[in-house]
Amino acid sequence: MKINPRLNPESILSQRNQLLLNDAQHLLSSGKYTSSRLALNKILRKEPEHTDALLIKYQIEAAEGAYDAAFDQLTQLVDKHDLTQAQLLRLAAHLNKLELYFLLHKVIHKLIVFSPEDNHLKFQQSLCLSKIGQIQTSLELALICEKNDYENPLLFLNIGHNYKAFGNTDKAAEYYQKYITKCPENSGFGYWGLADLKHYLFSQTEIEEMENKLRDVNLGKTENQAELIHFALGHAKSQQKSYQQALEHITIANNGLSKLRPFRQQGYMQLINELQNYCDNTINPDFTVDETLTPIFIVGMPRSGTTLTEQILASHSKIAATDELPFIERIAMQMGRKRGYAQGLSEMTSAQRAGYIKFYLSQASAYLDQKTPFLIDKNPTNFLHLGLIIKLFPHAKIINLVRDPFDNAISVYKQHFSQGNDFSYDLNSIKHYVSGYISIMQHWTKLFPENVYHLHYEKLVSSPEKSISQLIEFCGLSIERQCFEFFNSDKPVLTPSASQVRQPIHAKSLGSAGVYAEYLPEFKQHMDGLKHRMLDAFS
Repeated sequence: MKINPRLNPESILSQRNQLLLNDAQHLLSSGKYTSSRLALNKILRKEPEHTDALLIKYQIEAAEGAYDAAFDQLTQLVDKHDLTQAQLLRLAAHLNKLELYFLLHKVIHKLIVFSPEDNHLKFQQSLCLSKIGQIQTSLELALICEKNDYENPLLFLNIGHNYKAFGNTDKAAEYYQKYITKCPENSGFGYWGLADLKHYLFSQTEIEEMENKLRDVNLGKTENQAELIHFALGHAKSQQKSYQQALEHITIANNGLSKLRPFRQQGYMQLINELQNYCDNTINPDFTVDETLTPIFIVGMPRSGTTLTEQILASHSKIAATDELPFIERIAMQMGRKRGYAQGLSEMTSAQRAGYIKFYLSQASAYLDQKTPFLIDKNPTNFLHLGLIIKLFPHAKIINLVRDPFDNAISVYKQHFSQGNDFSYDLNSIKHYVSGYISIMQHWTKLFPENVYHLHYEKLVSSPEKSISQLIEFCGLSIERQCFEFFNSDKPVLTPSASQVRQPIHAKSLGSAGVYAEYLPEFKQHMDGLKHRMLDAFS
């Protein structure tokens, strides 16, 4: 550690601290938590409230599994009254990276007090509010920014997303089109926004515009603009019933993204195999859990009907929806880093379990306007973590959506996901992902038969009254009429299915992938084989 001796004592201390922070961050990234903490302690002994040091300390404690203590510490830091504007800006950057949006909301609010006329801060607050489900407030703030002539084109994209969440397709399309005009070099975001409205009908002029964009050398390369436009053209061509051309565009888009976001197939299958050896379905008799709040986990493949199921359940007076929460995944990742995920599950202590529960419930409850007996977590990939879920919440309700694999696979293949779901960009990866999903869900069903309910999408859309009634009964609740009229809800929907769940249930999607079967005969045959496995496992 070299420090310039010509600097004054205050500057020397600042330089020394920065070097220690760099060391601590590097050691943390290398998994050397004890050494990282030792470096931080050299700062904290002299400056106990050093913001950047406390942020890294939080990351160490979270990595070691002390989520509840770490989060309490971070909350205290955010709630401090004497943070400078520079400290708040650094804190906001860290919180955004950690995806701790509720705390970020507080920090940006404090920054706005320093600069009440700063439209950039208001826009950042609007983005943050949309992340925590406060869509109406996010929209109002974004519209103020527009009125104040805020010039960032992303503003129009954000407003479009907010209108989409409320099911206002016309207004969403209007703002996506404004974005395309304002930001032609990154217009792929806008065109895909239009396509993702599902019921937006592309004009021939728009199709020709997109085709011309693909020839434009100024089209943004770093933002995957060409791939987004190919996805949108695939949607437009399918509207024209030109299915072969649609598939060609979709395949080009997926080929490009699969290189940038490759699926870690070997790691995924290793995890499936590891978890299939986990067979502990006992609960520590010395440990009790507060059963006044029952989590409902909706799991399955993406695009299998999870959002539809969430909207049905969230219409019940005793059930509240949250979002596709990342918190179970975070706990699982931390356990996997320390000593292997399945081993961590088997060796979890009562103290660790209590800490994980406190962390999860504190994060999930922040999404709720009022307390209800049931809370929905609709993260489809939680199907990997049912062992952890039952370990933490033995009374949890788990609903597994089961959809025809070929229909489901093509729906996934046609969809651009802003993050996650890297398997979706390659047909071979989709095969392995679905196979792994069936295997692990079959294992969990045998291990926790009372907790898992298999909801077949085909039955739900063909016999909604019966299926919804059975679903509500599984949750241990009485039937309420509004669950059958979920499409009248004015609650925002944050997933690609936003426009579809604004309508009564219909069976149009059943067999919808059949138009692509002749172009993908081998893939169709393989998925039909997985369908037989799925029906045997989840009948």
